[in-house]
Amino acid sequence: MKKVLLILSVAGLASCSAPVSKPVEPDIVVDGWIASGQAPVVKVTTGIIPSAEYQDIEGLSDHIMKWAKVTVSDGENSVVLFGKPDDRYFPPYIYTTGRITGEPGKTYTLIIEYERKIVSATTTIPEAGSLVSLRPVKDANGKYALVAGFSIKPEEKKYYRIQTLVEGVDTEFRSSFPVTLSSDELRENAEVTIQRASTVYDITHGNRFSEGDVVHVRLCTMDENSWLFWNGIDSVIMQSLPIFVSSRNLVSNVRDGLGIWAGYGITDYTITIRDQE
Repeated sequence: MKKVLLILSVAGLASCSAPVSKPVEPDIVVDGWIASGQAPVVKVTTGIIPSAEYQDIEGLSDHIMKWAKVTVSDGENSVVLFGKPDDRYFPPYIYTTGRITGEPGKTYTLIIEYERKIVSATTTIPEAGSLVSLRPVKDANGKYALVAGFSIKPEEKKYYRIQTLVEGVDTEFRSSFPVTLSSDELRENAEVTIQRASTVYDITHGNRFSEGDVVHVRLCTMDENSWLFWNGIDSVIMQSLPIFVSSRNLVSNVRDGLGIWAGYGITDYTITIRDQE
């Protein structure tokens, strides 16, 4: 069976290359991260086998795994995370802890145990990157995108993910488009247009910012494995398909499961959207 995974800000979706002829035990799907100076956040769900029948998005809550044992280790300390409902995230249940926070240069191992299954992944937090500029640009409809300026040295090898959060609208940082960037794609003094992160369950605000919006922009620097995963997500978004079938999985650092466990070096920026003319 050929499976793929698409992690949006909702649960992972698993798909098959042929109709399912007998019951299939779903994979454990991980959407987890640990950022510099912050506690780990891990969402654990079971994969969804698509069918011809209508599937209400509210039914995704049935796939949340609330009784897993989730452990994070930095090589010196090992901490069991606690699960809790949290409406800031979707799905609204996370595993976290205040007993360990991310540090650049450290490697973090995630282990998830559920019944007889063990899923593991390892990631490293790189040093944070920076932007040299950030400004709003108005389109013909009176809405805005953001333009971020980078200063990349030719010898640098860095991988980025950009997220946005609009105060009073969003409750968590979500990936903007493009999801990923690498130093190979950015020349010196490169500029990148950032769209507002939108989701499959909140389409009211679209992918543009409005005048007066207070926007938090998070530049995440990540390792190559994390970049390969999110770059695969980028490719899917470019196809404009919410669910897709592929001959291979997305590249993942999760062993015996699906998804991503990512370490981020983060730098945060805040900008109020105003006409620059």
